Amino acid sequence: MHRTLLGFLGLGLAAGPALGALPEKVTFEDHVLPVFQNACNNCHNPDKKKAGLDLTTYGATMQGSDGGKVVKVGDAASSMLLKCINGTEEP
Repeated sequence: MHRTLLGFLGLGLAAGPALGALPEKVTFEDHVLPVFQNACNNCHNPDKKKAGLDLTTYGATMQGSDGGKVVKVGDAASSMLLKCINGTEEP
């Protein structure tokens, strides 16, 4: 999961054998949205928008939350979304 999100965030990582190869092109609809639907969208949807964050569409995800942007394209390590997923920071 984290590897696909890193690809979505634009962090160009070479796929190692232990992590598996990323698809040729990571897309929000095909690779990221299913993860969000499974783990995030119960609270982060257009109706609830917990913390003002809707993760149901690419546009809404890129818009961010009440606290600002949650995705930093090309700098996944600085993205609040990835920090929260990894448990290294609280929203």
